[in-house]
Amino acid sequence: YQRRVHGGDEFEGWNKELRKEFFQFVIYFGVPLNNEGKSNWVELRERFMAQRNQKDLDKSASNIEKMVQKIRTVCQQIIQEGQRPKGEQEEQKKEEEMEIENEQDHELDISLDDAVLFNRYN
Repeated sequence: YQRRVHGGDEFEGWNKELRKEFFQFVIYFGVPLNNEGKSNWVELRERFMAQRNQKDLDKSASNIEKMVQKIRTVCQQIIQEGQRPKGEQEEQKKEEEMEIENEQDHELDISLDDAVLFNRYN
């Protein structure tokens, strides 16, 4: 089961390759926590830049947080949908494809397996 996610404003300014790369990075790296046990968006941004050998990323900690929150929400939905009977999944997929045909600049494909991995570590 795989779902094409349309992010709207959360994906604004993130090209398709960067979204995919960031999603894969967060699946395996996770969101680091600070001393208070809260998400450390600045550290996540810095580690993502370091992995890309990039000195600067035109995404603020706030942009990073919004992207992770959007992905987190969608992954939870995908997991719930993956637990439905097959017929209901197919019907949902058809409805979504009809609704979002023209939004390809703001999409990200997420499989059920990736959604489970993401939720396990984030």
